[in-house]
Amino acid sequence: MRAALYLLAATLAAQTTPTPAARLPFEVHDLTIGDTVTTQGAQLKLLGVEETRDPIARAIRRAQVTLSIDSQTVTLDCGNYNLPRTVGRLQVDCSVTGGYRKNERADPWKLETYARLRTWPAGAPWLPPGAWKYPVGQRWFATATQIGNEPTYIDGGDVATRKQIYYHTGLDIGGAEGFTPVVAATDGLIVSLAGKKLPDHTAPVISPRYDVIYLLDSRGWYYRYSHFHSLNPALKLGDRVIQGQRLGLLGKEGGSGGWTHLHFEPHMQFPNGKWGSLDGFAFLLQAYQLDFPTPLIIAARPHKFVKTGEPVTLTAHVLSGAPAAPIAPVTRMYTKPGTYSELFEVRDAQGNLARDSAIVSVLNAATPEAPYISLHAAYYPSLDARAGRPITFQARSFLMNYRPMPTAPAQITERWDFGDGSTGVSHSDGNASKLAPHGYGRIEHTYTKPGRYLVKVESTAPDGAEARMVLDVIVGK
Repeated sequence: MRAALYLLAATLAAQTTPTPAARLPFEVHDLTIGDTVTTQGAQLKLLGVEETRDPIARAIRRAQVTLSIDSQTVTLDCGNYNLPRTVGRLQVDCSVTGGYRKNERADPWKLETYARLRTWPAGAPWLPPGAWKYPVGQRWFATATQIGNEPTYIDGGDVATRKQIYYHTGLDIGGAEGFTPVVAATDGLIVSLAGKKLPDHTAPVISPRYDVIYLLDSRGWYYRYSHFHSLNPALKLGDRVIQGQRLGLLGKEGGSGGWTHLHFEPHMQFPNGKWGSLDGFAFLLQAYQLDFPTPLIIAARPHKFVKTGEPVTLTAHVLSGAPAAPIAPVTRMYTKPGTYSELFEVRDAQGNLARDSAIVSVLNAATPEAPYISLHAAYYPSLDARAGRPITFQARSFLMNYRPMPTAPAQITERWDFGDGSTGVSHSDGNASKLAPHGYGRIEHTYTKPGRYLVKVESTAPDGAEARMVLDVIVGK
């Protein structure tokens, strides 16, 4: 039997020791098919793994594991915005399966078996309450995200021609460039800052860069914060920061691909002794709900990747709360290449409304390697938007495989419908230069009345391909 159980203590060999910490609230098991372990008082066996790849790029779009838990058979979806599930006396999730290592440009998980499973006692929090703070100053799903092993796509990079798949790890949280604040999710020691690092921290997950901060928390986890527009100038290498302390403003610096987001990624040492990426989606949701309690949250993510003329079924699932009725799937078919946003909205018995948009990347059926267009839009503020106060909206179109690419700003027009009868336009550069300081188009809008507004933005490529995105904007009094 090849199985591993790892309970992480705080002391790190050959490292500066952080403050003592409790053991992990979950157990980690890297299993091959047929392995059985005892965990949280239950018998867990891995029965099978199924990975579904798309016919275009041969990327994994869905991974599932079949488990036996105290003789009860259950199938779980892995990563990709899925949360731990309660089965008998266990909560269990699957972070990643072995197939993601094939044709992947890196190996951030350091999984050497068929599947990585995590278990908690039924009813237990995923992390101790308050262990994390939500690291960005904005609403949940205020704009696009890349989370949980989905192939990267927002910058238009999910294309048929790429030789290796970049499955995203960590938590990409989109936002508004130069506006959205980034704060420390935990207390921690700054072990790397703006391209420098402390010499006694040698974990291979630390990769210094000018736009990156690494923190070490009391559990011995390293946290990467990337793509800052600007860093808090008061921070110094070797400082200890407190949870919630401002680290800087969100941006698109470094290896962002040109879209504005925080790359937030915890790392830990896994059962095989290797350092790798830790799936933190459940912890992120728990942190948000503690900071900003929200009765109903749904997810229509990850994105879909199809050809023109090919029907695609879109679904949404519940992350928190209970809708009054099941969320019905919808089927769509697109005749033009581009990127499309399809809205899901549901209510619970108390009338609370939840919305999320399914994103669909559509390639030309005849020539999937042909150009297409993607789009990212964001706004600030989102947590405390008020009637009578301006809101800044930003958008950038991403032209993939177009020749020639735009070489000057203001080449692409984004058309805005603010949901209150007002419209406007902004202009972006088509991502001609990923780190261009004015790559995003910007427009301000002021709502005269409080309410919940659906903001629609769209753009058109030179050949007629389209990109659309929807933002759910809540405006208070």
